[in-house]
Amino acid sequence: MHRRVATALEMEATGKSSVHDLAFHCWMAGDLERASTFSRSAGDRAFALFAYREALTHYDRIRAANVPMSSEEAAQFDERRGRCLYNIGEAEEALRAYEAAREIHRSSGRTEEAARLSVWIGTAKWSFGHDAEAIAECRHALELLGDGCAAAFRANAYLGHFLLYRDKRAAFEHFERAERYTGPRATEDALVFHQCRGNAFAMNGNIEGATEDFRRAVEIVTARNDFSRAINYLGNLGLHLANLGERKRALGAFGEALALIERESIWDVNCAVFFRQFAWANVQFGDLRAAKPLIDRALTFDLDSPRLRCFAAQTAMIIGLRLLDDTLVSMADDRTLLEYALDVGNESMLVTALAFVEADLASGRTESGHAIIRRVVEACTRVQQDYDDQGTFVIVAQEGSDEDLVVARPFMQRFVDESHTLVAQAHLNLFDALVAVRRGEISTGKVFALEALVVYRALGWKWHEARCLELAGKVLEAMHAYGEAGDRRAQRRLEASLHPVNRRGRAASELTARESEIARLAADGKSNREIAERLSVSPRTVETHLATIFGKLGVKTRGELIARRREPASH
Repeated sequence: MHRRVATALEMEATGKSSVHDLAFHCWMAGDLERASTFSRSAGDRAFALFAYREALTHYDRIRAANVPMSSEEAAQFDERRGRCLYNIGEAEEALRAYEAAREIHRSSGRTEEAARLSVWIGTAKWSFGHDAEAIAECRHALELLGDGCAAAFRANAYLGHFLLYRDKRAAFEHFERAERYTGPRATEDALVFHQCRGNAFAMNGNIEGATEDFRRAVEIVTARNDFSRAINYLGNLGLHLANLGERKRALGAFGEALALIERESIWDVNCAVFFRQFAWANVQFGDLRAAKPLIDRALTFDLDSPRLRCFAAQTAMIIGLRLLDDTLVSMADDRTLLEYALDVGNESMLVTALAFVEADLASGRTESGHAIIRRVVEACTRVQQDYDDQGTFVIVAQEGSDEDLVVARPFMQRFVDESHTLVAQAHLNLFDALVAVRRGEISTGKVFALEALVVYRALGWKWHEARCLELAGKVLEAMHAYGEAGDRRAQRRLEASLHPVNRRGRAASELTARESEIARLAADGKSNREIAERLSVSPRTVETHLATIFGKLGVKTRGELIARRREPASH
C-alpha cells in the first residue's frame, strides 16, 4: 500500500507537504534509496525555511538507515546536520557532527574543505562560549591554507571578530588580510566579511565603518533578490546604531526593513528577529508603547533557536515589567532559557539572563534575583568579551554584592575604553550613581546621575533620563519622564511616594511595626531567610513585606533602603 501511495504522490506536484509524505511512504515501503532522496529534499526545504528541528528529523532518518553515500556526500550530510544542531542549541552534538564532516574531508585529502570546516567549528565554539578554542580552530585553518584561498578569506574575517576582545590590533590585521585577498570570493564569504567587520566597527564606536559594511551586505543580497537577508542586515545595523545612540539613523534602517517586509510580503525567522530588534531599540529609546506591538509580533513566530528565544524573552520581560503587563512577563519568563543563557556563557547570552533578575525583583523573589546576578558575574570572569552596549549590567550596581561590583565595574569600564562612545560613558556614570546611593553617598550619586543625564537627554533616551532624574532627587521630573516613556511600574512607585496619605489617613510611607522591624533587619544586612528565622515567618512572607516596604518608601533595592534610613529625619 505504501509503495502505491508513494507512486501516486510522485506523479503529483512535489510541494513541501508532498515531498514529506513521499519520504514517509517510501520509508514505510522499505524503499531506502528513494526514501533517502525524498527525506534529504524535505530536510533541505525545511532547513531553507529555518525549520531546523523538522530538517533534523529528516536527516536523522537517513542517518539511522545507513544509506550508502560517497565520502563527499557523507561530509556534506554531517555538516548540514551540524548546522541544524547548532541552530537548536545542541552544542556538543553540533560539534561532533562538524568534526565528523571535517575528518571525512581530511582523510579524503580535501584540505581546503577540512579547513573550511575548522572555521565552522570555530564559529560554533565561539557561540557556545569557548573563545580560545574558536580562535585556535581558525588559526589552524590558516596554517593549512595560508591566505591564498576563499576559505582563508573567511577564516581571517572570523578571526578578526574573535580577536577583537583580546587584541584589537591583531583583529584588524586579520580584517586587512581578508581584504587583501584578490581571488574569487563566494557571495557567502563576502557577506561573512562585511558582517564580522561591521560588528567590529560597531563595538569600537566606528559608526561610519559599521554602516558602510552593513550597507554593502544589504546591496549584495538585494541584488540577488534575497530580501529576507536584507531585512536581517538592516535590523542588525539598526540595533547597533540604536545602542550607540544614533536614534535617527537607527530608525531609518528599521524603516527600510519594514518597507521591504510590506512590499515583499515576507514573514520568516529574519522578520521575527527584526521585530525583536526594533522592539529592543524602542526600549532603549524609552518608547515602551511603540515597543509593545513590535515584540507582540515577534513572538508570533515559533523560533527553533534557543539563542534567539533568549533575546526575545529578554525584550518581552523588560517591556512587560515596565508596562505592568503580567501576561507578557509570564509568557517570556521561561527558566529553561535562563539556564541555557548561563550555560552557554558568552557575553550576549549573559546579558539576556539579567532580565530574569528584574522579573524576580519585581515579584519579590530577591534572593533568586541575587543568585542569578552572582552566576552571571561569575561567568563573566571566564569570558574575554567586554561589551555591554545596552547598559544592562547597571542592574548589578543596583542589586549586586560588593564582590559582584568588583567584577562588573571593570567590565563596563573596558567597554568605555574600547568604544569611545558617549553612551558607554553614560552607562558607566549611571552605574557609579547607583553604587554611590547604595553606599549612602547621596551627593556623589547625584553628580554621577546628572553627568549621565546630559548624555541620555541629548540622545532622547527618555527612560534612562527618568532614572537619572530620580537618582538626582528630582522626583517630580522623574515621574513625568517615566510617564512619557510608558513605564507604569516606576511611575506608580513614585506617585506613591509623592501622595503620602492613604484611605485610612495614615501616611503612605508610614510602616507598620512589623514592616519597620523587617526594614531594620534588611538594612542591617540580614538575608530574607535570616529575617524569617528571626521572626518565625516564612521567607515568602518576608519577600511580600519587603515589596510593600519598598513601595511605601519609594525605593527599589536594599541599597536604597539603607541610604534612606541613613538620611536625616528632615529629608
